[in-house]
Amino acid sequence: MAYGLSILNEDGDAEIFGNSTPNTHFLAGGQATLTTVDPTVEVTVEGMTASNHAIIGLSVNSQNYTAFTVTRGAGKFTVTNTGSGTITVFHAAFRYK
Repeated sequence: MAYGLSILNEDGDAEIFGNSTPNTHFLAGGQATLTTVDPTVEVTVEGMTASNHAIIGLSVNSQNYTAFTVTRGAGKFTVTNTGSGTITVFHAAFRYK
């Protein structure tokens, strides 16, 4: 029996990320502190486009209940703090196919 995180494709029949797949599926990750003075972080992701959601996925979250937006672009995505305070966001990009 294996333990840990496993991410499956939409049909649930192929593991995208987990303990039995190579780590080459993980494209980018980290954390950023976003303030009202410096509210945006830009993260470079090879192969990303604004519309290839079925190939490259994103996970962005914050420990507090705040407002932020995520915008996909050519070779990157941006996270912008839309709230009134400072937040820390945790982000990851991974390839499905």
